[in-house]
Amino acid sequence: MNKLKFLNELNQRLSVLDKEERREIIAFYEERFHTGVNYENRTEEEILAELESPERIAKNVLEEYGVSQKYVKSKEERYSNINTASVVGIIIFDVLIATWLIPTLFAIVVSVFGSMLSYISVVPLMIGQRTFYDEFLFAFLTAGYVLLLLFGFVVLEAALYVMRKVIIWHLNVFKLKKRDKYIKGLSKLSVDRWFKRHKLVRKLKNFALIGAIVTIVYTGVWLFGNQEEVLAYYQYDELQVDTYELDVTDDIANNEEWDIVTDLEWMDIDVVLSDDDSIHVYHQYNKLNEFSATIDDDTNQIIITEAHNNQIFSWDISTLINLIGMKKELRIEVPQTLLLDEITVENVSGDIDIDNIDAESLTVQLTNGTIELQYIDVTTDIIINNTNGDISVLDSTSATNGTLDIHNVNGRIAVRRSTFGDYDIDNDNGDIVLTNLNTVNQDGVSLVADNINGDIELTNVYILDITCDNTNGDIEYYNDDTGFVPNSFDADTVNGNVSTNTD
Repeated sequence: MNKLKFLNELNQRLSVLDKEERREIIAFYEERFHTGVNYENRTEEEILAELESPERIAKNVLEEYGVSQKYVKSKEERYSNINTASVVGIIIFDVLIATWLIPTLFAIVVSVFGSMLSYISVVPLMIGQRTFYDEFLFAFLTAGYVLLLLFGFVVLEAALYVMRKVIIWHLNVFKLKKRDKYIKGLSKLSVDRWFKRHKLVRKLKNFALIGAIVTIVYTGVWLFGNQEEVLAYYQYDELQVDTYELDVTDDIANNEEWDIVTDLEWMDIDVVLSDDDSIHVYHQYNKLNEFSATIDDDTNQIIITEAHNNQIFSWDISTLINLIGMKKELRIEVPQTLLLDEITVENVSGDIDIDNIDAESLTVQLTNGTIELQYIDVTTDIIINNTNGDISVLDSTSATNGTLDIHNVNGRIAVRRSTFGDYDIDNDNGDIVLTNLNTVNQDGVSLVADNINGDIELTNVYILDITCDNTNGDIEYYNDDTGFVPNSFDADTVNGNVSTNTD
C-alpha cells in the first residue's frame, strides 16, 4: 500500500461524513506524509508502518462522530428486519430512564449557567476605591466563576452526549431511512467538537482553566492565612430590632375584623398569637432595612412591605457581604380574641410559620423556603403556592368545608390531621403525604393529587372522590377503617405501583 491508496481507502470508508469533514481528515494525513518525507527524511512505507490501517482510523473517527460501524451496511440491511426485542428494550428505557435522565441533565446545565448571573455582585469590588482585600477577594471569586463556567461546559457536553446516543439508538433500532444523514447532523451537537474546530477559543479555554486554578490556590491561601483581618474588614452590622405596636382592645370588643398583608423580598416570617390585647410587629435585621410596617386602625389592616435597593453598583463590598450573610426576621403577634378576615403572606425567600390562627381565609405565596401551618382554622379556603421548599399543614380545618389548595414545584407536601371539603394538591418533585384527613365525620368531598416525581401516600383519608395521577412514583391508599369505601378511587401512575385496601 502506498500513500495514494491509503488516502483513497480512508476517504471511501469515511464516505458517510460530509465532504468538508472528510477533507479536513484527509488533509491531516496528507500533511503527515508531507512532513515525514520532506522534513524527517522518511519514506512513505515507513510512515505507513507507524499509522493505523484506514479501516481502524475510519472506525475511530466514525465512533467519535456517533456512527457505529455495524450500521454502515447495505441499504437492505439498514432499512429492514427491525428487532422486536430491541424495540421493547428501548421502550422500557424511555419509560424508566430517558423520561427523567435527559431533562435532569439539561436542568443542571440551566442551573449552572443561570448561577453565573450572580457574578454581577462581584463586579463592585473593583469599582471606585478599593483595598488589597477587595482585589484578592475579587480575584478569588472571579476564578471560581471561571471554573463554574467551564464545569457548565462539561455538564452540557455530557447532556448532549447522552441525548445524541439515545437518539442514535432510536434511529438504528427503528431503522429509519436516511438516518445516516441525521446521525451526521447529531454529531455536530458537541461542545468539545466546537472547541476543536475553533482553536483560538480552545486555547483561551485551556489558559482560563490553568489561570483559574492557579489564582484560586494563590488567593485562597492568602485569604485563609489572613482570615481574621479579612473577616474584621467585612464584618456584619450588629443585629437590630424594630418594634411596632397597637392596642386593639376596642376592636376586640366591637368584633371588628382585621386583615394581614405582607409583600416581602427576603425574610423569615412568623404569625402567632400574642399574650395581650395588642398587635405586635417585630422586625429583626442587620442590613438593608428597606422595610415598612403599617398598623392602620382606620382600615383595620396590618400592611408590611419590603424592597431592596437595586442600585447594586453603588454598593461597597461591606454591603455585598452583609447581603449574603444578613439575617432578617418578621414576627407578627395578634390577640387570640381579635377577629381576622383575610391573611395574605407573600415572600420571595425565607421560611414562613403560621401557628394557631383563626381567619376567614389564608393565602401564602413563597418562592424559596419552607411553609409550616399548624392549628389554622379558616372559614373558607387555604391557598398555598411555593416553588422550592417543603410544605406542611397540620391540625387545620375549614368551618364551611372549603378548599385546601396547595401547589409546589420542588419539595415535600405533608397534610395531617386536617378537615376540608376539597383538596387540590399539585407537586412536581417530591412526595405527597396525606394522613388522617376528615377522620371524624368521614365527609370529605373530593381530593385531587397530581405528582411528577415522588410517591403519593394516603393514610386514613376519608374522602368520597379521590383522583391520584403520578408520573414517576408509587401510589398508596390505606385506611384503618376498611368499612369506608370511597365512591371513586382513580389512581394512575406511569412508573410505579398502585396499592390500596379500600376496594
